[in-house]
Amino acid sequence: MWSIDFGKNSKEQTFSKQDFINCSSNAAGYAFIDEDFQRFVELESAIQQQVTGCDPYEMLNSRLCLPLRVESPAEQDEQIIALNKRVTDSEAEVARLTETFAERDGRVTGFYSSTG
Repeated sequence: MWSIDFGKNSKEQTFSKQDFINCSSNAAGYAFIDEDFQRFVELESAIQQQVTGCDPYEMLNSRLCLPLRVESPAEQDEQIIALNKRVTDSEAEVARLTETFAERDGRVTGFYSSTG
């Protein structure tokens, strides 16, 4: 099975979202001038805000220059599985501690009731 890695080109060079947008639009025959690129980014930012709820200016100001992620979907699935296990383990620990605290509170209440 193969996967597409948008974070690296055929020469295994990593590049940013801005680089990816420029290269892919140029390859499709749409060379952006600066104003076109800015308009594209503004539209994409507005769409991302609707989809993710993130501040659209976050992408405009910082994400364009960051390298694209290069993990494969399989690696991301493994990360999600590991994180889900950590969440489940944490929830079990919280439930155990809640029970322990309830037992302790019961003993404290019983102690004060018997000495009062």
